[in-house]
Amino acid sequence: MCYHGAGSWMMVVVLLLVGVRPPHSRVMMDAASQMVQSEIYGDFMVVMNTKVDDSSTLYTVSLPSLCNCVTACWTTNLCDSASFQTLAAGGECRLSTTGPSKTVVVSDEDARYVYWLESVNGKTWVGSDGLLYLALSQSKIFNAAAACESIPGARLGVYTTSESYQDLKKYNDQIPWNERICVDLKKVNNILTWGDGTPYSSTESLSPFNYVSPFNYFSDWTAAYHTLQGDTFHDQNWGECWVLCQSNVTLN
Repeated sequence: MCYHGAGSWMMVVVLLLVGVRPPHSRVMMDAASQMVQSEIYGDFMVVMNTKVDDSSTLYTVSLPSLCNCVTACWTTNLCDSASFQTLAAGGECRLSTTGPSKTVVVSDEDARYVYWLESVNGKTWVGSDGLLYLALSQSKIFNAAAACESIPGARLGVYTTSESYQDLKKYNDQIPWNERICVDLKKVNNILTWGDGTPYSSTESLSPFNYVSPFNYFSDWTAAYHTLQGDTFHDQNWGECWVLCQSNVTLN
């Protein structure tokens, strides 16, 4: 059942006091996040140590568990994300009308933040490498990393395994040949390096793509991020690119 309108919040709270585990679901997780795939609730993410800020909170209710909080958000069309925090006096559930890229969140080691994948402005899927991929709309290249990081638990994509390269290739094959995908690859101390610190040279043999040397217009010039266009990585940092984010989730 779904409840509509602000006046239904207290009814939801009363009904959820009994609380049940979401049925027909499986969980994918790592130390920082969980992905729940549910036939009833739809697919949603749980990000650890994060809560909805006061400025993004529509309503706060006292509930005994995260499951109750998830159900409270799911049972109304006003809520796109929520957070649950364990307090000395009980649990606090914060409900927000915005999805992950627009909700202001803050760090809190006792809190967990929940958002539905359908609230992400783009396509999402789990890749063959076990990572969650979030394909967002095009962005200015220098804003690509910030676009991913606006979604709690997500980052601009790095590709250091043959599986991740194949996932990148599949997405690359779906966009026009003359458009670009931003990747978290740039020079660090003059060494081409992925965003997780892995040297590009150690992954180059796995890559189905080519690499074009930098356009050194200035001796100290460094691209903000590299892009993939066609079958080649470039170091251009002007114009726009497709933003492909990743989040670490593994099947539990």
